[in-house]
This record gives sequence, structure tokens and C-alpha cells, in this order.
Amino acid sequence: MLMHRITLTVDDEFLKALNSYMALGGHSSRSEALRDLGRYAFQQSSVIVPEKAICMASLSYAYSFNARLMGKKLNDLYGSSRLFVTSTKSHLHEDSYLEVAILKGRRKDIEALAKKIIAEKGIKHGKLQIYPIIDDV
Repeated sequence: MLMHRITLTVDDEFLKALNSYMALGGHSSRSEALRDLGRYAFQQSSVIVPEKAICMASLSYAYSFNARLMGKKLNDLYGSSRLFVTSTKSHLHEDSYLEVAILKGRRKDIEALAKKIIAEKGIKHGKLQIYPIIDDV
């Protein structure tokens, strides 16, 4: 793999945070740490995953089961979707749950379903993590 050198100017706070990140992650150089951070940022913004790429994804969120019939809404959304693989949930507090759903399909379809679920009233702390399936575009 061909490597390219770039120059980056940062302030003291950024450098301090980068050094802390290096120490926590066991990175041997600032370049390694920045590449790691870049890959994470690119994956989060879907820059490196074409919209038609077949992916697996984890969608996590917290919700109250009884609020606005959320349990039924989620069951209906997943039941009508070809993207749903499986899910698991755990109690957070009384009728509040943390749920993690595994999805599979085209990146743009996964993102659309995730946005729909996260936008539901009563859903909190929604987070989508996409994992591209290599060589399957």
C-alpha cells in the first residue's frame, strides 16, 4: 500500500487529546492514531461505504416500552422490513429498555430505517454502526 505524507497543524488542546487517545489505544505513533480516528470518522459518515454496498449494521437505542406503544411500533417496523436479522433487549429501568438490532442490506436502506426508528418519539440515544461486507457491492 502506498503511503502519503500530509501536514496537519493543530492547537495545544487537540494535541493533548490526540496524545491521550494514543496512550489509551496503544498507538505507537501520531500517524497511526490519526489513521485510526480517520477510519472511524469515515465509517461513521459512510464516506467509504457506497450507498448500494451490502452491509451488516448494529442499531442501538433506549426506549420506554409502554410510551406511545413503542414496543408495538418497533415490532411493526422490523416486521415490515427485509433488513431485520435479529435483536436483543435488556432492562434499563422499570419499563425502559436498551435494544440492539442487527440489520443487513444496502447501506442506504439501513440508514433510512435507522433514521426512521431513531426519529420516533420516545427513542433516545440512537446510534447506528455500519459494517461493510467486503467484496459484496
